[in-house]
Amino acid sequence: DHGDELGEHGQFGHGIMPYESIVHVPCIVRTPNDISNHVVSEQISLVDLYPTLIDYDNDNELIGITEGDLQGSSFARALNGKSVSGSEYVYVDGKTYDAKEQYRAVRSEKWKLIDVNQPETNVNTLFQLAVTVLRSGKLFDILCHPRYYYNRHRSSESSYLFDIVSDSTEEQNLIEQNTETAAELRSKIQQWIRSCESHRETLGVEAEDIKIDESAEKRLKKLGYLSE
Repeated sequence: DHGDELGEHGQFGHGIMPYESIVHVPCIVRTPNDISNHVVSEQISLVDLYPTLIDYDNDNELIGITEGDLQGSSFARALNGKSVSGSEYVYVDGKTYDAKEQYRAVRSEKWKLIDVNQPETNVNTLFQLAVTVLRSGKLFDILCHPRYYYNRHRSSESSYLFDIVSDSTEEQNLIEQNTETAAELRSKIQQWIRSCESHRETLGVEAEDIKIDESAEKRLKKLGYLSE
């Protein structure tokens, strides 16, 4: 699912920037086979899970989809105690919980790039922040979590590059010192976006609005999955 920030970057919870503490979570699998414990150190992603289940099931005709129709790669070999190659790059796409910013990120074994799309309505001063909070009805929330909102709106940076080998807590933004690396990783994100669009076209999947009842909407807002 996801992790949570516990103050590492002055913030708590999830639905914020995709730091490792939020998006790097363990994948624990138990199979019917009686095999010894096996740890996979290579990168895998959530999109690898479905191809793995198909590969491990060995009966793809039941659902009419083959691994080649999907993004991601099977790590079923690891379930039998064998080595896997893992993914050279893994990706994240989402919005902060209050939908103020959209982010896309890509991670290799060494580098992690986060691009943040900040809309024009994003505030950068405490005065503007107060006006925004009053208009959105979040006054009580900011009084309860002032440090979060201060950190949330003070930064005007839109791109972050971290060396996650030497800086595992993602404290040092190296975007200005490594522009070529950032450009290469950004091109990987664009390739991934095109791949997503191609898969949707191949599978005939179209985006559609989903209607939910008032009770479900209230529950989702309470959990932070919908903004006011």
